[in-house]
Amino acid sequence: METFLSEIAQKIIKENPNSLDRVTVVFNNWRPGLFLREELAKQLQKEIFFLPEIIGIDDLVQRLGGKEIIPNEFLLFELYTIHYQLEQNKRTFEEFIPVGEIMLNDFSDIDLYRIDAKQIFSNLRDIKTIEKWNPNGSEPSDMQKQYLEFYENLFKYYSILREKLAVKHQAYHGMAYRDVAEHIDSKMQAIQDRQFYFVGFNVLSECENAIIKEFVNTERGQFITDGDAYYFDASKDEPKEAGYFLHKLKNIYPNIGGYPNHFTQGEKDIEVVNCPGNILQAKYAGTVLENLCKNTKKDRKIPELKDTAIVLADEKLLLPTLNTLPAEVKANITMGFPYTHSSAHELMMKLIELHKGARKGRFRLNDAIDLLADNFIIHIHGINDIRTRIAKQTRNGGISYATKKKIGELVEEVDGSVLDLLFQTQDSIVEGILSQGEEIVLQIVATDEANKDNMERESLNTLLQTILYIKELQETHHYIDNINTLEKIYLHIAQKRRVPLRGEPLNGLQILGMLETRNVDFKRVILLSANEGILPSGKRNSTLIPYDIKRNFHLPTYTEHDAVYAYHFYRLIQRAEEVHLVYNSETESSGKGEASRFILQLMNETKYPNIKIHQIAVSANMQQVAESKEILGKKDGYVWKRLNEISKKGFSPTAFSKYAKCPYQFYMQNIMGFWNEDERSDELQNNELGNIIHDTLKGIYNNCIGQPIKESFLKQQIGMVDQLVEKQMQETFKDGRTATEGMNHFLLDVAKVQVKNLLNKELKQIQEGHTIKVLHNELPLERNLTISVKDKEWNIKIAGRADRIDMFDGVLRIIDYKTGSVKDEEIQFTQKKSNNRTIPDKWFQVLAYSWMYQGKELVQAGIYPLRYLNADFKPAQWEKNSFIDADHIGIFDKCLRNLVTEILDPDIDFYKTDKSTNCNSFCPFYKSCKKISQ
Repeated sequence: METFLSEIAQKIIKENPNSLDRVTVVFNNWRPGLFLREELAKQLQKEIFFLPEIIGIDDLVQRLGGKEIIPNEFLLFELYTIHYQLEQNKRTFEEFIPVGEIMLNDFSDIDLYRIDAKQIFSNLRDIKTIEKWNPNGSEPSDMQKQYLEFYENLFKYYSILREKLAVKHQAYHGMAYRDVAEHIDSKMQAIQDRQFYFVGFNVLSECENAIIKEFVNTERGQFITDGDAYYFDASKDEPKEAGYFLHKLKNIYPNIGGYPNHFTQGEKDIEVVNCPGNILQAKYAGTVLENLCKNTKKDRKIPELKDTAIVLADEKLLLPTLNTLPAEVKANITMGFPYTHSSAHELMMKLIELHKGARKGRFRLNDAIDLLADNFIIHIHGINDIRTRIAKQTRNGGISYATKKKIGELVEEVDGSVLDLLFQTQDSIVEGILSQGEEIVLQIVATDEANKDNMERESLNTLLQTILYIKELQETHHYIDNINTLEKIYLHIAQKRRVPLRGEPLNGLQILGMLETRNVDFKRVILLSANEGILPSGKRNSTLIPYDIKRNFHLPTYTEHDAVYAYHFYRLIQRAEEVHLVYNSETESSGKGEASRFILQLMNETKYPNIKIHQIAVSANMQQVAESKEILGKKDGYVWKRLNEISKKGFSPTAFSKYAKCPYQFYMQNIMGFWNEDERSDELQNNELGNIIHDTLKGIYNNCIGQPIKESFLKQQIGMVDQLVEKQMQETFKDGRTATEGMNHFLLDVAKVQVKNLLNKELKQIQEGHTIKVLHNELPLERNLTISVKDKEWNIKIAGRADRIDMFDGVLRIIDYKTGSVKDEEIQFTQKKSNNRTIPDKWFQVLAYSWMYQGKELVQAGIYPLRYLNADFKPAQWEKNSFIDADHIGIFDKCLRNLVTEILDPDIDFYKTDKSTNCNSFCPFYKSCKKISQ
């Protein structure tokens, strides 16, 4: 396969055999230059030679115009200054950011296409005036006037911004191009006696065309495009979408055309792959590479992947793709690593969150723990299990906020200077956070650990650059006046940053975005997310200028945008020999589950005998099988130590239910000790709400233990519920949180209602003639279980606490209060559900209480769902029988032994559940578990 850049290298050498040092090659992006240099070296075969100058067109424009192109982040501040001068209805800077970004993009497009700005904004203003015209002839409202004022001022924004930048010899992107294009004759005088090659351009703005055409007309440059007869030689009346811009350019540059039909040359194997899910797409790409590596190993060859590319139409697939690469594959990530996926970005967000939640020198303990347990911060203080240490100390303390001094008491091992660094109280919150962030980064970089990982070092460098960037903006303009605006500006900049990945860019597998494939050819292409709505992206509305006005002024619309991507798609595969076009068939994905129309066109229109197109559907079950086999927790020495400790202290019914649903969650919480339930926030948590209700009921029913409940007693207690619940609430909020504001005020009312629901229900039952006698409140229960597992005998304690045991009309009831929803199927059991993995957890819990209580009489064990107005006791059902006898207890004992045997079996590790229905966002390990499975 002869690549496009190989052809360009031959041409340049042939035309400039002795003067390569006087040649400048201009690309539309920087990447092709690396490959061109390699091609030149390969073809020259000399040890020492002069290379041509290779630059991007932005570099050429800045050289010709002498103006610095300023990023939009700086321009937003300049534009907001203008906004403050022009508008009566002044937005905050935070409110201005989205509309300011759109304005800058429109200004740039207007200049790139050399549009009369005054005329287009005048037309836009007239259209908006008509839209807001009141048919009854009434005057516009104040809101309508403010709306029209903005459009009236658009040309002023544009003009003032250009004037301010010109004074400082600066420009935004389109402005820089327009200034050069409109004065190209005089600008050319700055160019020395050099020959220019403009290579690989497909679409040109009016400014780019004016600049390049001047070079061509004065015989100072050549314009060279890449194309294919397949999409270029179609009828000129109805050209293929991919050839749309080449046909337009041919009217200006007659040398365009005469392309070979690469699609008819050599064997080309194309697979169209239907994958249900983004992760499965990435796994499919990993499988293709794994098979390639296996085949090359059989031939005793090292896999040569330099000519293989994974192209990501949706760049969010970068991380899943990296996680699926075979170990022996070395990848060059051309696009760079998204900074917002880096640990350094997480660190900055934790710092911002810490100060957002701070109150008068006190920090939310959750936020403090998150910062102390950050991997980068651990480099400074050196304590890996700090989260667990704090959790153990605060599990019973109910601490939500803590001063720096209190945090120091909780983590005595952490040096005071580290605490001073992390928990500063800021006089000037914005400047303070930026300076603190800068200081933290420098401290981390000074550690040896941070320098061991290239990715970490580069991401920290990117964070430092971003902080310094924002500091410079703030020192100049002072528009960031609160932490929320700082967060928004930081995220706005961070989302555009990429962490550079250093390495040998010409070796190994190439991972690219779609635009980075321009001018570069590969033998083997794996294109992911080839979905309609992604490739192409379709209509976009991030503009103030309506479609009709754009068409009238010859500004590009989504139609032209689609044609650009059609060209990139066909050019990417025109020289390739093996192509995998993978799309996500899930209808809830951003691509709506449909293959790109480019794929459909290829399948329907390509009839060449040398091209074989196969369709493959990858089963979602393959993914589930692969994930279910993934071991997440090995039973090593520490695990056995913890299992011994728990066996003596007591396994709880909740722990067994947790294991049955997901061994990984059991492993993380019960073995490793990560308990999210102990975390506190300003708002009352679900477990805290449950404790308040339970403690209130316990206090009420403790007054009548062992005797029938009287009607007068319940009426008295119902009248005192508000007072009793508020007392329990104040106990819970003794750490300084506010119990009477916002959501907490609402939850306080919820607790009162749920307690009243139970009391009113039992009052009604007593009035109907029923007898209720409370025997125990919060009764501790335990029972030992002796079991042999792989020739080792274990003596296991099972322990729990029954919320209430009573007699209802002479029937013994074991009751568990539930403040959440309870479905009937959650407390029903049939023999068909005897598998450990399918036993309902609420049923298991109350049966475990019955098993531990060991009563000989008939028992009802069940749930009291307090959230419902007409809540009534729901007994656990056993084959539709609501009474539990000795036979039932015997069957339950067998189920329990099977579960315990599996937990203690040394040959069975802790797996992630293979039932997706057991997973939800309420699981504390939902996100980390998803990352592991990827």
